[in-house]
Amino acid sequence: MKPRAVVDTNLLVAALARPTGAAARALERWRAGRFEHVASAATLREAELVAGARWVARLAGPEARDALLAELRERSALVDAPALDGLALRDAGDRRLVEAAHAGGARWLVTADREVLRMRGHAATEFVTAREFLRALDAVDAPPRALLPFPLTQGGPRMTLHPQAQVVLDQLAALDTPPIHTQEPQAVREANRLPPAIPGAEMASVEDRAVPGPAGDVPVRVYRPVEAEGLPLLVWFHGGGWVIGDLDTADVTCRELASRAGCVLVSVDYRLAPEHRFPAAHEDCYAATVWAAAHAAELGADAGKLAVGGDSAGGNLAAVVSLRARDESGPAVRFQLLVYPVTDHDFDTPSYRDNADGYLLTRDGMRWFWDHYLGPDGDRSHPHASPLRAASHAGLPPAHVITAEYDPLRDEGEAYAERLRGAGVPVTLTRYPGQIHAFFGMHGILDDAPRAADEAAERLRAALA
Repeated sequence: MKPRAVVDTNLLVAALARPTGAAARALERWRAGRFEHVASAATLREAELVAGARWVARLAGPEARDALLAELRERSALVDAPALDGLALRDAGDRRLVEAAHAGGARWLVTADREVLRMRGHAATEFVTAREFLRALDAVDAPPRALLPFPLTQGGPRMTLHPQAQVVLDQLAALDTPPIHTQEPQAVREANRLPPAIPGAEMASVEDRAVPGPAGDVPVRVYRPVEAEGLPLLVWFHGGGWVIGDLDTADVTCRELASRAGCVLVSVDYRLAPEHRFPAAHEDCYAATVWAAAHAAELGADAGKLAVGGDSAGGNLAAVVSLRARDESGPAVRFQLLVYPVTDHDFDTPSYRDNADGYLLTRDGMRWFWDHYLGPDGDRSHPHASPLRAASHAGLPPAHVITAEYDPLRDEGEAYAERLRGAGVPVTLTRYPGQIHAFFGMHGILDDAPRAADEAAERLRAALA
């Protein structure tokens, strides 16, 4: 069966009128029968075709207009909305058509109307713009299962950048600060110490302590949401590319997770590169995890309900701690929470190429982080640096993996989830469409931050029940 494309009729007419670039290549494949064009009977009306062709006539002339309309009628199959793989909206403001797309199990919806793009809330339907749809068509090469080169389990084609994320990027751009990869680590650390947008959840107690590590004491901060015994225990490793970040920059994230999950949380202030290169960070994190498990009762937690987690480089460290606990007969880690984790030293994934610049974390920035972490002689393929390259992932703790669509790290995080699943490890994966790297920690700024924290807390509670 040929894959089916569902697209606004005006968009297809435009592609036919100006067959250049992506539109030309998509049109060539369509005409060659590589995939079908399917349109909704509710939206493909004669009046709409004519209206959509008026401006096309101005571009290509009346004869070209008539020929294009005839071809469109001939090649388009009319079906009812509930039977569609996707739904093309002509009247983008009609919420009934959005409901029809959802009721019909539409996998994607193509529209240029930003109001409709804000009408999200249907988990089964992905909203994309016309331009993104054409860009996706350009990448199609007779796929066997789906038209678009994105995993349908993760929502289909690429969504537009979330409006709130765009505001964040615009504000950062207005600051006109030098790119991270052009600065010294200490300067970046200082710039990263910004006051939080919100104070974070109230805790019954917050205590700074020092625990034994391989090269001296490791600072930790212990969060207790309530005064109770036998709570789940989460050991958390902050992000920052192994170079920046500390207990304070992670404070709001830790408070929110501890409160929402109802767990004792131990935040680890591991040694940073380049002063302390690989393997210092994961050695500190593993030592802190061993300590937390041994002192769980003292902390009001249950050592039998132990989880590790982290965001970005912290997600890398959580994955590595889980590998080490398995291989070294260490603490019984029952769950790992991996938020857009770094899992492989590979800058040539599609998400690195698509999001190399302009979305907060850049490819040059990640090269800078890796270079400081590993140094000139570091083993980039070592599984404790690139856990995706571990010889086996069998026997690791169940995991919940969170990724962001506009994040260079998206693909390696999702690849790690698939690698775990392939090894028989229970894993759940959520890609947050339209979001950027670091969104998980932007409480009070991005609505998806508390939403993702709620989801993470739910997964954590279920795994440690």
